[in-house]
Amino acid sequence: MNKLSRNNHLILLLLGSLLVAWPTLIWYQARMTDGSDNNWGVFALIVACCISFAKRATQQTLSDSQLNLKIINFLLLGYFVAQLFSFYALVQGVIFALLLASILSQFNNNSKLNFGLVGLMILSLPLFASLDFYFGYPLRYFIGLVSSFLLNLQGLGIRLEGVNLVLADKVILIDGPCSGIKMMWTGSFLVFSFVAYFNLSFTQSVKLSLMAFTAILIANILRINALFYIESGLFESLQWMHEPLGLVCYGFAIISILYFGLRQVRNSNPIKGVS
Repeated sequence: MNKLSRNNHLILLLLGSLLVAWPTLIWYQARMTDGSDNNWGVFALIVACCISFAKRATQQTLSDSQLNLKIINFLLLGYFVAQLFSFYALVQGVIFALLLASILSQFNNNSKLNFGLVGLMILSLPLFASLDFYFGYPLRYFIGLVSSFLLNLQGLGIRLEGVNLVLADKVILIDGPCSGIKMMWTGSFLVFSFVAYFNLSFTQSVKLSLMAFTAILIANILRINALFYIESGLFESLQWMHEPLGLVCYGFAIISILYFGLRQVRNSNPIKGVS
């Protein structure tokens, strides 16, 4: 089949998958509109579709222009099993997101699974509430542990009580937003958009993801250290620096991610994905 015919078949396959997965689509719409979760995932969905439909193929193509249906069939079977045994809705959503990513990856004659599209489709799901529930406190505790160590190296007598930094009679709470969950999502969105557009390999994707996670974690720790001096009253006159400090720290993380990502593209050959 030619490219136009191939893409038409993919569009029909995409529409068919959406029709089959109507229970998941209803759940998705409800979660995105009931206020129980952040709806940033819509942006990830839009970017994934734009990259799939608008970006011209520059990578390996199928020599015979045939569709690679193995992954699609496997994920369809997995979705039917999840429906049959009434798996948790988010689990069904993840399987369906992978199914959509496997279809979108094949537009423009691409024969490989695009890891960036996989990541973007996962990010399109309503994940914030679950991420905050499972990882919010551990991240806050870890940040507090490292921050108390660094502050004590500067001669302050800091002790960590739960997720509170305590200096004499002053207690500074590392609250929910300080866990960095939202910034982790933003960093992941940037990474997966980068990986999807340049179709980086699995190894490159993992390297960039680990670097991004590390950069954002360091930025958040530095932010908490700086804010401690302000919130504890040691530099009370700098209260106005609360928001600018966050922008500077996270700006550093974003620039680091972009720099490392561009190095990955520049220093390697674009061999992407898996069958």
